[in-house]
Amino acid sequence: MSDFFCQVFFQGLLEAFPISSSMHLRIFNVNNIEIMHLGTGIAFLFYAFQTLKTYIKKPFCKKSIFFFFKILIIILPTVLIGFYIKKQPLLVPSDSVNLICALTMLCVNLSLPMEKEFKQLSVKQLFFIAFIVPLSLLPGASRFGITFTAFRLFKLNLHESFLFSIILGIPITIGAALLNVYTQTITTKLLLASLIAGIITYFTLKITHKALKYWNFFSVYRIIFSFIHFFLTPIQKKALLSKIFLIIAFFFESPETSKNKNSTIEKHKKQSKKVKKD
Repeated sequence: MSDFFCQVFFQGLLEAFPISSSMHLRIFNVNNIEIMHLGTGIAFLFYAFQTLKTYIKKPFCKKSIFFFFKILIIILPTVLIGFYIKKQPLLVPSDSVNLICALTMLCVNLSLPMEKEFKQLSVKQLFFIAFIVPLSLLPGASRFGITFTAFRLFKLNLHESFLFSIILGIPITIGAALLNVYTQTITTKLLLASLIAGIITYFTLKITHKALKYWNFFSVYRIIFSFIHFFLTPIQKKALLSKIFLIIAFFFESPETSKNKNSTIEKHKKQSKKVKKD
């Protein structure tokens, strides 16, 4: 039961970060269950709904048709290549792919001025993005990271790069989940797990969205992670990553919770002293 909860938790959490979820899942011996992406896709839909609502209300107006046409241009190559890869998986070293993607994301974020909005992107630029996004299908690449970097490469601002990476993720993740409906037995347990994973993804997106200006941290982390993955044994990787996650959790811990922890520790110390005296 605890292994299954870890599976749900990690799959829901990692989909909201620009890091390779499959590489992390392998280290923690967690299977990547594709049907759980259904929850992730629904979480993306709910998160981006305020932006999409304008176009959904009037789907046949010129503005909405052009908007959905742009989205279709970008996702179509990824969908077609995804169908092919499903039959013939790619054998590519995930460490190298992860390292190259991390360095590219870091360089793009640090070097290019970002002020454009999605509506300012030309059709030519959209076609270029359309041929970059399928790189997210490579093992070790992050779908979120690749789409975010592709938008940043064409000078889209932080907020819209994040938001439209989520919007592109809706058809891709839901499509990937539905493709596996025929090959996987769907149970109530899996559907519930997908729902929980989606809820975790949704609330993690809220945190990552607020911390957009710190996204270079993810690039640095991925570079370090590539070397960890290449040089260390599976047991060493798991132990080191667990410590890293604990350090991150410590820095994000609120002052109130830390005070409560200190007070409970002091109480336990006093109680133990009393027992010794008695």
